[in-house]
Amino acid sequence: MKLLTINNIDVSGLPSKEVVKILKDVEGKLVLSAQNVVPADITFEAGKHYRRPDGVVVHGTMKNDINSATPTIFKEAGVPSTTYSRIYKLIERDMKPPAAALRIHEITLDREFGSYVVTQMVTGGMVGYGTESRHEKKFYEMVLKSAHLERNVDLKAMEVMMQV
Repeated sequence: MKLLTINNIDVSGLPSKEVVKILKDVEGKLVLSAQNVVPADITFEAGKHYRRPDGVVVHGTMKNDINSATPTIFKEAGVPSTTYSRIYKLIERDMKPPAAALRIHEITLDREFGSYVVTQMVTGGMVGYGTESRHEKKFYEMVLKSAHLERNVDLKAMEVMMQV
């Protein structure tokens, strides 16, 4: 990270001792302007599939990912950049595809649930074995698939954890 200004005072060319002195003298509100800020965390989103500029389809995206920079939380914990890079690649390669599949299925299931109650039973209001509508059977199968996808994500998470 490169510090540019402190309360609208240009500090980009000053030695660090002078910058520290300016920081100590600041009273009240502190406004910093910086360049190449390393994020405190990285969030992995698994909402849909994306096509990178090189044509490769990836599952989900990573928010606050600035050129795979080691987040502050890892630096403060003393995690070496090589270990962080390995964790990052494991999550990107092994965790994101099943997590994206689960999220996409959850969105579809949520949409189907919107019409579940009105199509739950066949017309006539009959209840009992053999009277389920095709939509109700489809919904049961979707719930079962959700359980399988959740289990797959959990297994992949354990697999990634064991490789770190």
